[in-house]
Amino acid sequence: MAVASVDLTTQWDYDLAHYLVALPFEAFTQSAVSAGIESWTWVIAEKPEYEVTLMSEIAAAWDVTIKLGRGMFSKSQK
Repeated sequence: MAVASVDLTTQWDYDLAHYLVALPFEAFTQSAVSAGIESWTWVIAEKPEYEVTLMSEIAAAWDVTIKLGRGMFSKSQK
């Protein structure tokens, strides 16, 4: 639903961008991240001017993932 909102807005909503990225990383399941990737790809294809903001949010989310040691960055999986 949030992704569809992007297409309807005339002004970029930074909170929406944050949650569009943060929610898949918070759930951190294969299906959630996969859906997130599809959503991000669609947003960038539809609104290329949002790419830098969206990629910055994605980079920040990965940084948090690394700092928290989640997924492949988990110390227990090494």
